[in-house]
Amino acid sequence: MPSPSRRLFLRSTLVLASALRPALVWAGQSYLDTPIVKDTAGRWLVPTYVNGHGPYRFMVDTGASHCALATEVAVRLKLPPANAANVSVHSTNGRSNASAVEVQALEVGSLRLARLTMPLIGEPNLLGVIGANALIDKRLSVEVRAGRLVIDSSSNDDGAAVPVQQRFGGLLLANGKIDSLACKFIIDTGAQRSIGNLALARRLKLTIDSATTDPLIVRTPDAAVAATSVLPPLPIRIGADVVIDLSIACAQLPVFALWELAEEPAVLLGMDYFSQLSSFAVDYRRSTLAVRQERR
Repeated sequence: MPSPSRRLFLRSTLVLASALRPALVWAGQSYLDTPIVKDTAGRWLVPTYVNGHGPYRFMVDTGASHCALATEVAVRLKLPPANAANVSVHSTNGRSNASAVEVQALEVGSLRLARLTMPLIGEPNLLGVIGANALIDKRLSVEVRAGRLVIDSSSNDDGAAVPVQQRFGGLLLANGKIDSLACKFIIDTGAQRSIGNLALARRLKLTIDSATTDPLIVRTPDAAVAATSVLPPLPIRIGADVVIDLSIACAQLPVFALWELAEEPAVLLGMDYFSQLSSFAVDYRRSTLAVRQERR
């Protein structure tokens, strides 16, 4: 059996297959400036109110197109089921149906979303998710070393920013390199560990051995996936100036096929990357990503 230190968790990337468009209502200035609170996986949490109740600590998840709610919170608040009692979602393990509830108001700082259909999630110790639909036309910035997270209005062009593609209602895809190899990066602050696809392992001429005696176990809410190989630390470059050395596990996750990335080198980039930055910002209106690393 793999040792506990080798068992790592990768949260399912949550994508509503149906387009759920909540009304956005601005209560004064749309703005949140809060100290960073982390869960046990190092992911960023922000205080959130559901129908005026809370605050609950919701994870800020760039790998989720829509906000989601823990079943335990929905039961505690006696939230009614959505008109469409189940919604179709995509995850790292493919497409499935999830139960959903109706929420009248979701508040993060002075940002208020009204009349939401929210899918339910059952990850232990996770009360909810702030996804891309809460950040439409907004800018999410995190001062990693200073320990602050800010949601504010879209800013002027950042000279260090690079363009990103938005798919499936706001999920982010950036171009970059691993060593000298061109690679696609799915930007997912909801994932603890960065996971590459098998095309990446093949291009780097790594042996793909699913029978390894001590496999890295990637845990998702509904399955455990054994990585077939683990790369040695290699430099990851997104943008001109930031290089992060990172060891990436490779696995056959359905999310790569979902994004039509199964046949080219691609990585679902998680918190083991973002925690090494000094700052990180996504401008959703401008479709840009800025990462910075200040040497100590």
